[in-house]
Amino acid sequence: MIDEYDILIVGAGFAGLSAAISASKDGAKTLLVSPALAKTIPDGEAGLDLLGIGPKTAAAFEKVADCSPPYYIATHGFKYISPDGRSFTDRSEEERGWTLMTTEATQILLKKAVVNGSDYIKSPVIYFLTENGKVEGVMLGDGRMIRSKVVICACGYNPNLIEKLGVKPPEESLFALQTIVEMEKEGDEHLLFTFFCGKKWSDSLGGFLMPVSRKKAVVALGVKSREDAHRYLLRVIKEHPVLSKAIKWNPGRMYGGLIPLGLTEKSFGDGFLLVGDAAGHFRPVGGVGTGNALIFGDIAGKIGAKAASEGDSSSERLQEFEEEWKKSPEGQKLIQAIPYSKVLREADDGLLEDAFSAFEGREIGENFYLELIREVSERLKV
Repeated sequence: MIDEYDILIVGAGFAGLSAAISASKDGAKTLLVSPALAKTIPDGEAGLDLLGIGPKTAAAFEKVADCSPPYYIATHGFKYISPDGRSFTDRSEEERGWTLMTTEATQILLKKAVVNGSDYIKSPVIYFLTENGKVEGVMLGDGRMIRSKVVICACGYNPNLIEKLGVKPPEESLFALQTIVEMEKEGDEHLLFTFFCGKKWSDSLGGFLMPVSRKKAVVALGVKSREDAHRYLLRVIKEHPVLSKAIKWNPGRMYGGLIPLGLTEKSFGDGFLLVGDAAGHFRPVGGVGTGNALIFGDIAGKIGAKAASEGDSSSERLQEFEEEWKKSPEGQKLIQAIPYSKVLREADDGLLEDAFSAFEGREIGENFYLELIREVSERLKV
């Protein structure tokens, strides 16, 4: 006997859970399938299981979950650090961001999905069931086949699985590595440190120092190659002109994963939708992924549920999802940010340092990323 659902969601990260909540809320018979809740850290190492989020992402979580997200600490500003250690601080009396406890957040979202009526199966997906080119369901790791009117793929950046849908995944990606560290002295828990590593410290964009308490923080670094990730992160901790003075030489266990640096060729098809990192919904400038996952997941669930109730899950019907997320404010920012991030990745250390010099004596605001990119772009033209 083959189980049948209106909506089947592959992946239990923020995007998949948000889609499950909205689809089941709209009356669709919904199943969530994932080998585990996303971001669950083995052995529950406190402090490493977090993301830095802004107020808009927090607002998106509250809308989806009907409660505030669990977090370690509120932050009120950012310190931006150049490759040579030049720094500028953007501080605000308002909460500019939180360091979010990801596992607890996903558990809250799962409970909300289940309360709304979603079923949950803990299992990997082996492949997608298709008929005449249309996705009709999935086969699970134990051999079970489950059919669905609409399949929402929120599997994270998993090129092998995405390609099985006949969709070309983003060509570029980052390997993001993070570890928890102790601080040499009590730090300012109200600041997130954003460092633009340059070629000396990384082969990609940069990283973050995210506080957990006044004595502990998480260092996160994005690099092109998984093979080089540990080497770059250890060097940043040991030798960086600013961070090495603030961090004790005691990196703990390191964890990492792939993040897309572009969009899939499309986020819909016959019988399926792609959302979250699976669709390339990570905004590389500023490291925004969770907010987009929550917002676009909510849109995917609603449109999928409506299409299922109408009995039309064709590519033409599901194209509405891509139209909706692209015209949203978050979608517009994402589309604009992708070429911006390439500008920063291609800039050498000297050019980055020169661009930073333009901010001497200037007031630094929350649009620093965009202003820095403009400075770098002007120098690239020369």
